[in-house]
Order: sequence, then C-alpha cells, then structure tokens
Amino acid sequence: MISTLLASGNITNPFTRLGVTWLSTSDPNKPGAPLFTLLGTFFKLAIVIASLYALFNFLLAGYQYMSAGGDPKNISKASAKIYQTMIGLLVAAGSVTIAAVIGYLIFQDATFLIIPRIITPT
Repeated sequence: MISTLLASGNITNPFTRLGVTWLSTSDPNKPGAPLFTLLGTFFKLAIVIASLYALFNFLLAGYQYMSAGGDPKNISKASAKIYQTMIGLLVAAGSVTIAAVIGYLIFQDATFLIIPRIITPT
C-alpha cells in the first residue's frame, strides 16, 4: 500500500482534510500566539548572535594569523580558529536549512519550523 502510494506520487497534505489552519504569529489574539512569537524571536536572535560571534572570531583569527611572525605554533592556532569558526557557521546554517527542508517535506511550508505556529481548529 505504501509503495503504491509513493509510486503514484499523489500524496496530499493530511491537515487540509482535518479542517485545521496554521495559527500565524501575526494574529496576536489567538491563544498561544505570544509564546510562539517569543520562540521565533529567540530562534532568530540565536542565529544573529552565532553570526556575529563567527565574524568576531574571523577577525581575531585573521589578526592572530597576521601577527604570528612566521611562528608555526601561532599560525596553526590561527588556522585552527578559522577552521572551527567555519564549522560553527556550517552547523548554524545547516540547522536552518535542514529545518526548512523538513518543514517543506512534511508541512509543505519551508518556514513552518523556522517561524513557529500552532494548529487551531477552523
């Protein structure tokens, strides 16, 4: 049955049959909306803080690299800091990308997990 459903390509969103709507954070009069507005704000703030921290680390590592004076130990420290900062940026960007892909695959909305919403009856 599942292989037939997947082979046909006719998969529909199950939430449309249940008669529910997504409560957007733009509707502050619904119960729970302020909580999800707060969660969305914290998520966006965490991404901004991670980006600013990465920028600060890149600047410090660049300065450390330039002031190494040819010392292999200091050059390796600066290179390690640059490498670790790039890994951190990839993790932050990857988490947003994975959340968007999962939100699109499951809910047909790429921003569903990035901008939190709650389900309410119509």
